[in-house]
Amino acid sequence: MQIEKKIFGQDDNGIVYKYLIENNGFKVELCECGASILSIVMKDGYGSERDVVLGLEGLEAYKRNWPAFGSVIGRYANRIKKASFKIDDKKYNLKKNIIGGCIHSGYGYHYRKWSSSYYEDSDNVYVIFELFSEDGDQGFPGNLQVKVEYIVTNNNTLSINYYYISDKKTPVNLTNHCYFNLEGYESGSVLEHYLMIDSKAVTQFDKNLMPTGKILDIEGSAFDFNKKKQIKENLDKTFKPYCYDKEYDINYVLNKELEEFSLVANLESYVSKIGMNVYTNMPGMQFYTANAIGGMKGKNGVVYEKNPAVCFETQFYPDAVNVKEFPSPFIEANIEVHKRTDYEFYIIN
Repeated sequence: MQIEKKIFGQDDNGIVYKYLIENNGFKVELCECGASILSIVMKDGYGSERDVVLGLEGLEAYKRNWPAFGSVIGRYANRIKKASFKIDDKKYNLKKNIIGGCIHSGYGYHYRKWSSSYYEDSDNVYVIFELFSEDGDQGFPGNLQVKVEYIVTNNNTLSINYYYISDKKTPVNLTNHCYFNLEGYESGSVLEHYLMIDSKAVTQFDKNLMPTGKILDIEGSAFDFNKKKQIKENLDKTFKPYCYDKEYDINYVLNKELEEFSLVANLESYVSKIGMNVYTNMPGMQFYTANAIGGMKGKNGVVYEKNPAVCFETQFYPDAVNVKEFPSPFIEANIEVHKRTDYEFYIIN
């Protein structure tokens, strides 16, 4: 196991560092801007290296990273209807940055510089990013201390541990917004990948992609991936009434007990013979095929086409701050919370 700390760039706030970790051909690159995953390099079934993570080129691009390539989202990932919520009858107003509400909390954590440190033991490398979000930041109450620990293990797994604590009751919904294509970031559409999501329901969205508060059964619909199949196989099935656009950008209600850490999704490419498993203890997962970045220029000058990747954004449900029936994202004062998501990669035999 090897780790190298290097300069990613420099701006008015000083030097921004990145980390390169390698273990027997499995390579992970992280940076302080957005606590972001810059790349994950995996040897494919033929012995060739493939970078399976989409991204951008250089520090300045990551400072303007509106698609949040590989970044940590906070204080509240996904959508909050009408950009407001209440705690004990006190209303808190957030920035309205999309029609109908707020997404990713406005000036989100993915734009910010995090402090960092690292250590290693005989089996793993640990890179820790930390951020302080003051009371009133983005409109949320409470001084929030966030620590995100990336662990690169000796079995081709990247584990993400989120730790956070506030001095006031506040909602917190952290996720990572990594874009995966198991044939390589430059390879085009991801729709021929094979996908399984362990879920029987999604949270419904309206015409503006705002959550309605309803949970709908997905059996037989375009969103039904209980049995592994090519993503494109479901495109001719019904997208309504779950959402109004014929695309994948929706939150799945995961088939597991609250706080249980378990396998929730599997993705495979028979072209590269690379597979990945997603494990989490979060109750929901936004599945997104990156429809909004078609035509965008990425790292090494690659232009991403439509549906170039998938995101597995493990999270609380959208607008859970306003829907009491959903699992609660609120944390009490002075109690640290720990959430975890793992990305495990393997070769298909």
